[in-house]
Amino acid sequence: MVCLLDDGRGGKGLEYTARLKAVNEGGSVGFEGRELVVRDADAVTLLLSASTDFDLSAPGRRGREHRLRTLKTLEAAASKPYAALRAAHTADYKNLFDRVGLDLGGGQGADLPTDERLAAYARNPFDHGLVELYFQFGRYLLISSSRPGSLPANLQGLIASLAGRRRDFEAAQAALDKATGAK
Repeated sequence: MVCLLDDGRGGKGLEYTARLKAVNEGGSVGFEGRELVVRDADAVTLLLSASTDFDLSAPGRRGREHRLRTLKTLEAAASKPYAALRAAHTADYKNLFDRVGLDLGGGQGADLPTDERLAAYARNPFDHGLVELYFQFGRYLLISSSRPGSLPANLQGLIASLAGRRRDFEAAQAALDKATGAK
């Protein structure tokens, strides 16, 4: 998928590419119309590669090649077995993830599926283990999405609200500069 966002001023904004590949173990993977269909597979790993034309080496400039970048990244990931992908991912974020621990005293419901645990928490909010789980899940998502060489995921919501439009990083940078007094 290749998309172009409006810059909020009626002009060309950020261009991005996203690619998804389903790697199946057994069975088959295919498309029926616009739907990805998996049949009789023992397991399926979904690989996602995304990139934009925003040039991190020269903020405010566009033109970074993103279409080929996503294809090469996806092909490289697809050439590795799931266990190797998982091990590399774990090694990459573990150093950051293991810096913090949170112990709120556990709680009831650790043996329940998450949907049942959430329903129980709505009735009786004493599952401190669920709070710990959400805290750690949020940390995992933030660590995994804010990697060296990329824009900080933790600022996108703040910057987008200052810029008055979503995901237009040039406008976001200008808004950040204005908010912080940077020139």
